[in-house]
Amino acid sequence: MINDLGIRSDVELMHGLDLREPRLVQEAILAVVRRLPGGVRVVVEVIGWPDYPSNEQVSRFLSAVYDALPPGSFLLTGNVLRSPRWLSWLQRLFIENVFRWMPMHYRTVSEFKGIVTGAGFLVLRESIDPNRGFVVVTAQK
Repeated sequence: MINDLGIRSDVELMHGLDLREPRLVQEAILAVVRRLPGGVRVVVEVIGWPDYPSNEQVSRFLSAVYDALPPGSFLLTGNVLRSPRWLSWLQRLFIENVFRWMPMHYRTVSEFKGIVTGAGFLVLRESIDPNRGFVVVTAQK
């Protein structure tokens, strides 16, 4: 459909990046942006990863992404939402003890949007899944 409208669409997946190192992520995004013709807007998708690091780590990461993107580009990101206390306890018990995953950072919608806007992005839309367990934020530079 995008091609029918005359819009060029390319997807580049970045594997093996250490997302705890914002500078490396920024350099990888800049390498892609440098190959593009001027005026191209980029979409960066980061879903799942923000659930695990601290607010400060997510903020540093998103700030690095922001700095690397051309004006008008987009960020699509999300975070697991804080649930009622008993449900959060049950989720943590299951995720940390059954799956043996590292602890997750449950945030409210406003907390997560604050991290995104604090990195410089303008939040355009938030979408909350029907079970109120996850929020996806669409933002723009």
